[in-house]
Amino acid sequence: MNARAEVTRMGKIIDEMFRFFLKNFMKPDRKIGEMVKQVKELEELTDQMQEEISKYLVHCFQDDLSETNAKAVHTMMRVVHELESVGDSIYKLMVLLKKKHDKSITFHSMAEEDLRAYSNLVKEFIDMYNNHLTRQFNTRELEQAYSIENEVNRLRHSLSKSARKRLQKGSDVQSELLYMDLVKSLENIGDYSLNIAQALRQMGDK
Repeated sequence: MNARAEVTRMGKIIDEMFRFFLKNFMKPDRKIGEMVKQVKELEELTDQMQEEISKYLVHCFQDDLSETNAKAVHTMMRVVHELESVGDSIYKLMVLLKKKHDKSITFHSMAEEDLRAYSNLVKEFIDMYNNHLTRQFNTRELEQAYSIENEVNRLRHSLSKSARKRLQKGSDVQSELLYMDLVKSLENIGDYSLNIAQALRQMGDK
């Protein structure tokens, strides 16, 4: 197994899953049930890949590895774990979108616009780590990751606060709770993405 190639492939699958979410959020499709099924299949594939890659990497630890290579193996194990968590969160996002569609739940126009911007920010984070999943982050790149994560957290606080204010003014409870669930799942992806960036900063050069 070429572990680094498999990690890169796993990252591309995660990206494809998030694109499914963005596509359905931007333009809800009556076939969303079928798309949720496709994302579930991809999520199950990432589960399988995590298991297979991790088993291979554990086997590598049995070899006489240099300190640099041992560090790289440990990093890849952490990265595949975090990628699998991202996949779980994206599947949850798709399930929430299906609920929104099935129950004909609508968001306030400004709230939907804010959530679209938030989703795009998370996509930027995914793109960032995917562009160099198998090499070491430099200091500037890690600082950029922290900057994106800080913005993810700031927006999560802002969007959740806005939802609570709408509730106080009599907004639909089901709508706002679903909205906050979407925000929380997106924030979780931001957390996992930062964990990946931190791990890649520790990776050995080889």
